[in-house]
Parts: sequence; structure tokens; C-alpha cells
Amino acid sequence: MKYFSHFIALLSYITAHGQRVISGVVTDSQSGEQLVGVSVKLVNTDIGCVSNKYGFFSTKAPNQKYTLRFSYIGYETQLIDIDLRNDTMLTVQMSESSMLLNETTIRATDNASENAVTGKINIPISRLKAIPTILGESDVFKALSMTPGITIGNEGTANILVRGGTPDQNMILLDDVSVYNVSHLFGIISIFNADAIKNIDVYKAGFPARYGGRISSVIDITMNEGNNKQAKREVSVGMLSSKFLLEGPISIEKTGKSSYMVSLRSSYLTPFLLPQIISFNAGKAENAFNYWMYDLNAKVNYQLKNKGQFFLSMYRGQDFWSAREGTKDLKSIYRLNWGNQTYTARYNKIIKSKIFLKSVLAYSKFDYFIGNSTKDKGKADEYSLNSSLDDITFKTDIDYFYNNKHDFKIGVQNIIRKSNPSFVKITNESIDVSKINQSIWLNELALYAEDNYHPVSWFRSNIGLRFVNYSMNTKSYYTFEPRINLNFLFPNQFQIKGSYTKMNQFIHLLSSNSVGLPNDIWVPATEKVPPQQSEQFSLGFYKSFGNAYEFSVENYYKTYTKLIDYQTGKSFLSALNQSWESIIYQNGIGKSYGSEFFLNKTKGLFTGWVGYTLAYNQRRFDEINDGNWFDANFDRRHYLNITANYTTYDDKFVFSANWVYHTGQPTTVPIAVSGTNKFNLIYGNRNNFRMPDYHRLDVSMSIKGMTKKHRDRTWTFGLYNAYNRKNPYYLDLSGFSQSEAYTTNRRLLQKSVLPIIPSISYNLKLK
Repeated sequence: MKYFSHFIALLSYITAHGQRVISGVVTDSQSGEQLVGVSVKLVNTDIGCVSNKYGFFSTKAPNQKYTLRFSYIGYETQLIDIDLRNDTMLTVQMSESSMLLNETTIRATDNASENAVTGKINIPISRLKAIPTILGESDVFKALSMTPGITIGNEGTANILVRGGTPDQNMILLDDVSVYNVSHLFGIISIFNADAIKNIDVYKAGFPARYGGRISSVIDITMNEGNNKQAKREVSVGMLSSKFLLEGPISIEKTGKSSYMVSLRSSYLTPFLLPQIISFNAGKAENAFNYWMYDLNAKVNYQLKNKGQFFLSMYRGQDFWSAREGTKDLKSIYRLNWGNQTYTARYNKIIKSKIFLKSVLAYSKFDYFIGNSTKDKGKADEYSLNSSLDDITFKTDIDYFYNNKHDFKIGVQNIIRKSNPSFVKITNESIDVSKINQSIWLNELALYAEDNYHPVSWFRSNIGLRFVNYSMNTKSYYTFEPRINLNFLFPNQFQIKGSYTKMNQFIHLLSSNSVGLPNDIWVPATEKVPPQQSEQFSLGFYKSFGNAYEFSVENYYKTYTKLIDYQTGKSFLSALNQSWESIIYQNGIGKSYGSEFFLNKTKGLFTGWVGYTLAYNQRRFDEINDGNWFDANFDRRHYLNITANYTTYDDKFVFSANWVYHTGQPTTVPIAVSGTNKFNLIYGNRNNFRMPDYHRLDVSMSIKGMTKKHRDRTWTFGLYNAYNRKNPYYLDLSGFSQSEAYTTNRRLLQKSVLPIIPSISYNLKLK
């Protein structure tokens, strides 16, 4: 009886002083969309958390009375009083601040569970449109290239390079499914329509274990879910394209619960090219060109009776380009088409108060077509090449908020991939294309676990492990990928972060190196060609000065193995009777390392940042450059970016400018010629010459106002390359042709294609 009374007393104490769970979802009061990264804090305690990617939060506290503070950049801080006698689940609606939204465009994440992650940045879409871009098109990737460690590949291309990696080494996710080509208009703009995007998370290092399949970066893009409060329409007209956005509740009964979003973007260059096309068809012109592109984003968010949420989203985009030339008897037509399509079905469910479930079924397809047909006096000679990649993805994640020191994430992902590097049709029957017209089925199965560990107030960590089984035919590759992120918090808003990550990539991109054209072929890892691998160490120092300034220095060292490259003089299109495995060099290695400096002003009418990167990027193949190290094609030794934004007190005018500078790109040029009547070019080392340095200034001005019908409208005026810098696009060899064999006037001529380009666009919000 004595022991029983002690047990009752202990149980009473635990009950009286035990902990309860506070959880819920944070949404925008106007649109109903979930808010990512909202800080949830119990006032006068060290207890707090941050909402995840789907607006869900969960934390524990002793059962007593509290005041909860919800804070988020650009929104009014909200205070809620609760008496925590039982587990409590809340639905919190936050309103945009009535004050100027003068936060910077680029900000570090405030997510307490992910604050240990190095190299992560977030871009608020609300400020993306203020960044000056070519032809007035808001562009996600152009904005990314204005941050340290991230650069654009070439002038006029949408591909980005992250810490020495190549474009194919970036994992680009759109609503949980991979996108394989990001270029519109030969790379001048990307496929991502800012009107259809809700959130972007970018990882340059410290990749959490839930991500895998690429070795340089992860760019996780989430589409808008639509406004579940009221229907809205928005129209934008620019020099290159027009856009239309439609969103609202699915029905009156579902107002505040379910929603839809449709966004369409289309170019209209064809009407300007039509007179030339008509003249060509009538035999009055020797050539004609045509180009058209479009994007379609759509999403449905439906709340189920069991309080779960079901999402359906899709993206479809395509580019069409054709060139015609010739006479009545001899005509040639050249066509180039490429595009992506993705479809995602996602189910979210809060299971009890500490478990969040997400399941995804998705499909992605990338297709590329290049073709040429010639008619000579009625006789046709045709050639075409199709390349495609199909992914079917299934994944399930579970977030388990165990307590205030541990929250776990576990998951399984499986990708069934059909790779068709090429399917060639050709009227010349003397060429055997059977070796390349073959599809390959692949399977990529991954299991992962993460632990966000926060034992004390001054230390946080994210530790994870990812296991992958990649199989094709009779070959399987098994890989273990450890991930470690550590964050030490010191007084006076000073932090030190460190990370180690190991990554594997089971797909390669063979590029023909034709500047601006997206004629790249995706090929899988096979029995003969193993997957690429990388390891990265990163160490960063971060300091905040009050609430307005941030400064950081990040250092990284990254190694690569199992790289591939074309054999000298080879390309996919020039070896149609050979398999792609037989025309590449294998087992290349690489290394990239550098330091990134970032000074950021986040508050006030004047905001902006300065970023500088010192980087080294090298490769080595036994068959190239006599086996010696050489600077990689996309080595940028120095990269400097200055971005500034100024908003007037009445929020009517927004002025923006950015200046970018980087060291010229390495390239290979001949160093001598041999022979007399017939000569050969003699090349020295690989990438033995650098193009001239690159620099450019972009400026823009936005004027906000109201129409006579009280609709919000915005005029935006911009200048791309404001001082008309002649930046290098490619180098032309003058005096090296066979007809100029005896000349001594041999030169490298710089070719530039993008001069100063003015732009104007108009945006109207219809109610």
C-alpha cells in the first residue's frame, strides 16, 4: 500500500508537470495559402519552432499558460494566449504588414530545425519581380545568379553553375518532381513563371538526406496553391510574352478550404516574323524563321473530410523553332523543339499532433527533337533525332516531432526511369543507327532518415543518412550517403556552421557545347559508365548587426569522381553509328574550392547586398591535357555582384539596379599551324585561354497605381546592359581557314550578341 501511494504521488506529479503538444497550421489570411518558415515562439521561454514547407508546426511545453508569438517577414506579428492543459492544435491566420515590405530579396532561412544547414538560401517571390532582367521577364535563375557561389553558364543562357558544378549537377524540383531542362528562347529566360511560384529553397551545401540524385545543388520550387478566399485575376504584358493568372476557391462551399490556380505564359514573336514566312512561301525570300514558346502551370488544393489535403499540380512547357531557306528547286527546313511536362499528386495529413505525413505520386517527361529535311527537285533527304526521359516517382515522408530536442524525418523514394538518349530517323540507309536507337529502363530506390537535434540553446545539428540502390539490367549500384550539419550559436548574433555531404548522381548530360542551343543529351549510368560522385566540406561564419545588416563568409572544398566528357573531336550528332558509351572519356576527377562573402541590408527604404566569390574549378582526365589538371570550362575565378533596391515612402515607386562582374571563361584556342598547301591547327593545353572579363549593369523602375476602376496596376521600365558592354558570347578564329593558309593575320575575334536592351511591361490585377 505504501509503494502504491508513492506511485500515485509520482503519477500526479508527472501529470501536473508533464508536457503538452502545441501544433497547427499557419496560413495567409487573404489567400489561405500555408506560410513556410513562420517563427513560433513561447514568449519568455527558449521554446519554439518554425512551420515546415506545408505550414505545419509542432512543439512541446509544460502544461501552464503561455503567450505564443507568430512572426514572419512582411506579416504582422500575432500573439495568442493559451492555457496548455491539454494537447492543443491551432489554425493561425497571419495578415500582411500594413508597413512597407522592405525586406531584402534574398534572406537566410529562419527555420530552427534547419538552421544548422550551411549554404541554404531562400527567395521570397514577392520581391523577385523587382530584380531587373532581360526583356522585363522576372526570372528565378537570373535572381539566383546574383548570390555568391552561383553563376550563369554563358551570356544569354538560363543554366546556372553552383560551386564549380555543371548545369546537369543541379537537382531542380517543381512540386516534388524533377525538371530536366530549364531554358526558353535558347536560354535567354528560364521556364519558371514567377506568377506561378510560391517558394524556392536553394541548397549549395549541407544537403539534407531527403534530397539526392545530384552532386552540386538542390533547387526546390513549390507552385502557388491558389487563393481559397476569393477569385483573382492578373494580366501582364511585356515585350517578349504575356501572362495570365487565375485563382480562387473551387466552389462557394469550399471557400476558405480548397482552391485552384492556373497560370499561362506565351510568347508572340510569330506575328512579327509572319511577313518573312509569307514571302518565303511565295518564293520572294531566301529564308524565314519562326519561334514560339508557352508555359502552363495549374494546381488544385482540396481539403478532405478527414482534415487531410489533396493536391494536384501540373506543368507543361514547350519551345518551337524552325528555319527555312532555299529556292524553288532546293529547299531546306531545320526544326528544333524541346519541352518539359510534370504531373504531381500529393496527399498531406496531420496524424495526431506530432506526426505529419506526405505522400507523392509524380510523372515527369523531357523531350527534345532536332530535324532537317532537304528537297532537291522533288527528292527528299530527311534526318531527325528524338531524345526523351520519363520518370515515374513515388515517395512518402513522415515528420515526427518527438520533443523540443529531436524531430525526425524518415522516408522512402522510388523512381522508375525510361531513358531514350536518341531515336534517329534518316533516309541514308548506309548509316546503321541500331546501336543508338535503344531505350533503357532504370530504377532508383532510396531510403533516408534525418534527425534535427537541438540539445542546448547554443547548438543545433541536422544528421542524416541516405541509402540508394540504383539498378539497370543486371547491374546494381549500392551507395551510402552520410550528411552532417552542425551549427554553433554564440552571443551577439554570431554563428559558426559546418557540414559534410556525400552525393551520387545516376544520370549524365552530354553537351555538344553549342552556345545557347539546348541540344543536350541525357544518358544514364550503365554497366560501363558508373554514377558520378562528390564530397563537400563547408565551413561558414555568420554575423548579424542589429536587425538590418547580415554578414557571412562561407568556405567550401568539393571533390568529384567518375566524371565523363566527349572524346576530342567527337559529338553525339557526329557519331550516329556508335553508342554514346564508345565516344566519351571516363573516370575523370575534379575539385572546386573557394570562399563566398555576403553583406546584406534587409530593412529600410534602401535595401540590397554585395556578394563576392573567389573560386577555383579544375578537372583531370588521363586522355586530356596529357593527364594534367586544367581549369574547367565554367571556372570563374572572381565573381562580384552588387544589388540595390529603393522604395519610396508611399510605396509608389521602386527603383532597382544590379551590377555583375566575373572573370572570363576558359576556352581552348590554337597556338600554331603546320603545313603549307594544307595545314592543321595545333592546340596546346586544354582551356589554355580566357575570354575577356564580363560585366554588366541592369536597372529598372516600377510605378504602382490604381486604374479608374480601382484595380492595382504596375508599369515597369528597364534597361538590360545599361552601358552597352560588348560582353563575349564566343570567339571566332580569323585567318585559320584553309583558304587563308598563307595569311599571317590570324586573330581571335570576340562575338557579342546582347547589347543594351530596353524593356517595358504592364501588370493589371483584376478582381
